[in-house]
Amino acid sequence: MRSTTILLLASLWLGTGGPLSAQVDPSVPQFVASDHQDSTHLEVFTAFAKTSRSEGHKLAAASALLRRSRALDVRQAAFDTIAQVIDRLATRDSLYYATEVEGISHMQSDDAAWQLFTWQLFVNDSTYRYGGVLVTDETSTGVFHLDDQAQIKGLENEYELSVDQWYGALYYGVFPFTLKSGRPAWLLFGYDADGFYHRRKVADVLSFSRSGAPLFGAEVFRGKEGQPQATFSRLILDYRVDARVGLRYDEVLGGIVHDRLVTGPPVVRGAPPSRIPDGSYDGYVLDEDSGTWIYREEWFDRVVSPTAPRPEPVLNSSEEATSRDLFGRPKKPRRTDRPARVPR
Repeated sequence: MRSTTILLLASLWLGTGGPLSAQVDPSVPQFVASDHQDSTHLEVFTAFAKTSRSEGHKLAAASALLRRSRALDVRQAAFDTIAQVIDRLATRDSLYYATEVEGISHMQSDDAAWQLFTWQLFVNDSTYRYGGVLVTDETSTGVFHLDDQAQIKGLENEYELSVDQWYGALYYGVFPFTLKSGRPAWLLFGYDADGFYHRRKVADVLSFSRSGAPLFGAEVFRGKEGQPQATFSRLILDYRVDARVGLRYDEVLGGIVHDRLVTGPPVVRGAPPSRIPDGSYDGYVLDEDSGTWIYREEWFDRVVSPTAPRPEPVLNSSEEATSRDLFGRPKKPRRTDRPARVPR
């Protein structure tokens, strides 16, 4: 019982500013259960958009309704509209109107050869759906709508998926690497509000086939706790709903780093056991020859700074050591005229 309490406290500490989890998400978009009048945004949302600028306003209104409306039918309509607006903006070469909309994640490659937009729909307390549009620089078939189907079809860990089998997530990070075949690929770090008692962080892989079709997932992750030789197409961390868990690429360590998860108490009595951070980190390091990410357990050997400043010695020579005190000040001369102590 005592060890369980310690682990839960570690989880709560990470949730209030642990060194990894505090840096992962700029925000964790979830349904905002606060007072809101849909009419504030409905007029712009339902208006016919004549220009790209007005499409941008419509997109912002849809995102606000998606996150704040208490009516599921309104949230669903906003969810569907976001994809349609981004599609129209892509055909007008006006995607910049969609890149700064609150509640819609925007990721892209370094050369902007592709741009990826994702967003989240709150259905009920245990169900969330994700939408996505991937826009590439291919002029003919450059817009791909992503369909959140992987979990429904049981294709979570082991498969490379097409756009109509996508593992839905709200992406917050991207990192490029190269597959063994020489094709470029990108790690996509995402958040999945998967259920009532737990959440998920996901590291997926985006690549493109020779025909230009986007693919999600690749068997490039080798090993995990207790399974050093197993391979996976994506990393999925399942954790307790009130915990904070980090999953990202760390430039200093040079690899994927995530909170190490252990079994903790259930959220409420009768619920299944939960997974919580224990205060240490696991991760994956890229083997460039094979294009795979190799599991590394408990990164306790991190060197904080090999050139950390060190204090200069107060005493620089043996002469100073005899003429100065511990603080570098000149020693006071010892008195020699004291009367001899008379024993009692």
